[in-house]
Amino acid sequence: MFKFVVSIVIFVFLCLYETPNIPNNFKSVCISTTFGKFNISILFADNIGTTKPDKDGSFYIYTSLYGIAKKMGYKYISEQQNKDLRNNNLKNVVLKDILKSQLIKINSYEYKGQKYKFSEQSINNAINDLDVDLGEGLITTSEKIYKKLISGEAYTEKLKDGSKKSYTINYIDWENPENNTYHFTEEYSVEKQDLTGIKKTKRPDIVVFINGIPLGIIELKKDSVKISEGIKQIINYQNDKNIPHLFKYSQIVMAGNNNEVKYATTGTALNFWSIWNEENTEI
Repeated sequence: MFKFVVSIVIFVFLCLYETPNIPNNFKSVCISTTFGKFNISILFADNIGTTKPDKDGSFYIYTSLYGIAKKMGYKYISEQQNKDLRNNNLKNVVLKDILKSQLIKINSYEYKGQKYKFSEQSINNAINDLDVDLGEGLITTSEKIYKKLISGEAYTEKLKDGSKKSYTINYIDWENPENNTYHFTEEYSVEKQDLTGIKKTKRPDIVVFINGIPLGIIELKKDSVKISEGIKQIINYQNDKNIPHLFKYSQIVMAGNNNEVKYATTGTALNFWSIWNEENTEI
């Protein structure tokens, strides 16, 4: 297992055919899972600066990450900003203003040789329809959302000649990844489904978004804590009483410390989390 010398940066990124730009001195290891035409990868790096311990002793990415993420095309959202973007409604997990702006930007339809933008009603319907109810359980709900993310959803538009026709709204621009927006945030407080207890929220360490949709979730632990504790924490988050409404969108979840990292997808049991294989450690 590769031992990181100075510090560890853990960051989720998306790449289509090739990885984003990364600084020359950025030594890394990647693990990937297929998501449509993208690889969703978790990137680990060493020798890039300092980290800052939180009250639990876990190491988070601060100044060093910001510079690297900026070069990779990611925008940082602070803890306060991620609350503001949800109008302090912590039950919301999608950054809807960002999603709406992106749906307007990346989608259009063609009729009789002319291109048109979708109606506001269709855009709003697409946002609402992505929020699939958890009534059929987390796994089934996650599968339904996955299909929407991959294939989009059809909506009927009233055309200028009075006719009506259905066209597809895509949540992610798979053909032109540079048209999507990429954000990450830390300390993402989410209101629990069950509010009867004293603690009303759960707070994953790092969440990564594409077009405002939370697709990657990371839990970090200090070296003295087994990463199985982080895995158990992520599994616990998915409990019906906690924050499954965040995990129904996620395409990859990860737990790690300076010595070991494991990753999985929503609904994966503890014994089936995967350890990354160390290949091509230099990017």
